[in-house]
Amino acid sequence: MTIKRRIFFSNILMIIIPLLLSLVLLSSVRFIFSQDRRDTNDPFGFMDFFHEIVNMQAFADSWNGDIAQIAAYMEDFEIQGVRRRNNNLVLFLYDRDDVLLEPLTPPVPDPVLMLMSLQEPPATVIKEGTAVHVERIGEYRFVLADTNFNFIEGYYARFDLFIMRAVAVIACFIFFIILTNILLTRFVFKKIVFALDTLEYGVSQISEGNLSYRIQYPEADEFAGVCANFNGMAVRLLDSVNLRQKDENSRRELIAGISHDLRTPLTVIRGCVEGIGQGLVSTPAMWARYAETIQNKVRDLEQIIDTLFLFSRLDLGEFPWRMERIDLVKHLFDEFSGLQSEYAQRGLDIALRAEAEETLLVNVDFQQLRNAMINILENSLKYKTGTRVKMEICLSHENECAVVTMTDDGPGVPEEMLDRLFDVFFRCDASRNGAKKGYGMGLAIVAKIIKSFGGDISAENASEGGLSIHIKLPIFSRAEEQPGSSNHVESEGKI
Repeated sequence: MTIKRRIFFSNILMIIIPLLLSLVLLSSVRFIFSQDRRDTNDPFGFMDFFHEIVNMQAFADSWNGDIAQIAAYMEDFEIQGVRRRNNNLVLFLYDRDDVLLEPLTPPVPDPVLMLMSLQEPPATVIKEGTAVHVERIGEYRFVLADTNFNFIEGYYARFDLFIMRAVAVIACFIFFIILTNILLTRFVFKKIVFALDTLEYGVSQISEGNLSYRIQYPEADEFAGVCANFNGMAVRLLDSVNLRQKDENSRRELIAGISHDLRTPLTVIRGCVEGIGQGLVSTPAMWARYAETIQNKVRDLEQIIDTLFLFSRLDLGEFPWRMERIDLVKHLFDEFSGLQSEYAQRGLDIALRAEAEETLLVNVDFQQLRNAMINILENSLKYKTGTRVKMEICLSHENECAVVTMTDDGPGVPEEMLDRLFDVFFRCDASRNGAKKGYGMGLAIVAKIIKSFGGDISAENASEGGLSIHIKLPIFSRAEEQPGSSNHVESEGKI
């Protein structure tokens, strides 16, 4: 049951349960009060005197002169007398000659009889603990006497009893409300407290650094979504920490790589300068050789600095792109058909193949896309193990993406290193750490370029050996083009 439903039902029960219990309590009190009328030990039965007066007057109004009605009334008075709590209440019946007919033996003292004989009906007299009411019905005279009548004491005693019972009723009513509130609060808030305790424990685990902790919440209420979001947050936090650690490692590798790649040419330049300063260069041929060496190392430094500057601009998103919507198949075939002979002379054989028959429109900076693909070609040349290496470039269409797959037959990459292939300054093994193998930033720059186009890049070892790099770029359908627009639209800006 959800928390909302629990609160809804608890609000209803908060009204119904105290009401029902109060009704039961009031019924019980009423029953107790009715039992008081059968309590013969209760001395406060003065109200019976006035009740019988009312009954007598009602009988007088309804009497039709039949003597049998009087007999029935007297019999009913005796029967009711058994139920009354006041045994001192007596009803006398006199005929027209004031002869006592009932009861035959008066159960009351003579002063009461004297008081009764002096009254003319209808009359009521209360004197010295005795109450008398005289009523004439036809030719008969009825006298109602209560020989133990104490109105004041009885009134206040019954009032005190009423107050005590009223206080008891109110106290029980409050008790029922409090009890109902406690039970319903436990019914509603037990689940809430459990959920809050679960969340608190999960937060404490995360705060203590246990980022792999996940909340297992068994209920299907509102907190289930909160716990699911908490777990999602923990996953993202763990990914963020891992990414931060990865970035930190990359930063350290970047500093170490820069230091290493700058140290080598600087060491050579320093050696040449020191040699010149020590007079070791004595002939024009040596001057020419030293000058050429310094010039080459300065060129290497410029290349390193340019590469770092390019990577930095790509990483900060400050590179000025010239975006254009092009037919990828046509442009790549036109570009790399002209490069085939050039790379063939350097030991790289390029084969172009298009599996996609339709036009693949992509929005890219083609010059930078070309540079990225040439970087991959250069990478295959650097790390080839034989005299020649083959590169197959295949264009295909997959899930609204244009896919460029570049597969060589080189040495490949260990499986555990594939995920780090596009990290900055990463070189997977000793065979790729030579001075002429580059600076470990080429594929990192390629990845930055492709992702700046909204694409994706991945690598895997080819089934027949070698490395296969997949470049995915989002394509634009003909329906997305505006009528009359060109396929070659340029825009300059930052991504």
